[in-house]
Amino acid sequence: MLDDRTRRGIATTLAVLSALALLALVRVFLQSERGQVVDNLGRDTAAAGTAADYSEDFLTVVSTGFVAACLAALLLVAVVQRHWQSAVGAVVVVGGANLTTQLLKDVLTRPDYGVDIGAGNSLPSGHTTVAASLGAAALLVTPHRWRPLVALLAAGYTAATGVATLLGGWHRPSDVLAAVTVVAVWSLAVSAALPLRSPVAAEHGLEQPPPADPAGWRRGWGEVAATRLLAVGTALGAVVAVGGLVLVLAGWIGPGTPSVVRYVGPAAASFAAACALAWATLLLTPRTDNVVHTY
Repeated sequence: MLDDRTRRGIATTLAVLSALALLALVRVFLQSERGQVVDNLGRDTAAAGTAADYSEDFLTVVSTGFVAACLAALLLVAVVQRHWQSAVGAVVVVGGANLTTQLLKDVLTRPDYGVDIGAGNSLPSGHTTVAASLGAAALLVTPHRWRPLVALLAAGYTAATGVATLLGGWHRPSDVLAAVTVVAVWSLAVSAALPLRSPVAAEHGLEQPPPADPAGWRRGWGEVAATRLLAVGTALGAVVAVGGLVLVLAGWIGPGTPSVVRYVGPAAASFAAACALAWATLLLTPRTDNVVHTY
């Protein structure tokens, strides 16, 4: 098990790496001509008919009221359990990630290389940021025994939202990946800032968790299963996404390739990013259950 210092160090390191990944996405897919060409292959897969209609119906649910209602529900869960620090963390993650996304949309510009004339910047995806940030916030306030299930649901919702934006032609693949990296920066930074011990334990003067459980929690079968599923999902999605990118760069996939084939790689990348975010958050978010250990 990880001790608190190691956990904080890993979370901080991953937050920095996520920020660097965001910068790389901007440099490669937004500010370079070749990157724009490759990225547009993933956007020009907007499905016609039922799939596009479904995507639009799915995405239009997201609104300011929707975000406020979800955040209020999460705060209620935290307050009922007296998880004050987790409540603050949830607000910071959701607010910080979504404000960052909107700021980047305004600040970043998309150079016109003739790839998609007149198209402005759409990076990062606002809808994907909402989904990913709510999922990360849910993991912060959820009782420990329910976190494995919440992590899987969060990954699924984030991936579904990202894929829907691609299906409907709302966003490019880099927009979705950038949104996940923005949330990862905020989520991991908050996880690193949160203390390992619970508020009630602190009130009783228990500065450290039991020696037999140095990370403050025991990994049950549910958490082991969830972390393995998320790890496998991350690996498989990444392999498919990288394979698709290699085929694109080699010229095997291009504008004339059927959209369903061009769509596989971007969808896999969205799935891998969603799984990776949920996986890291599940492993590195400290336990907040109000359990007083006696020993």
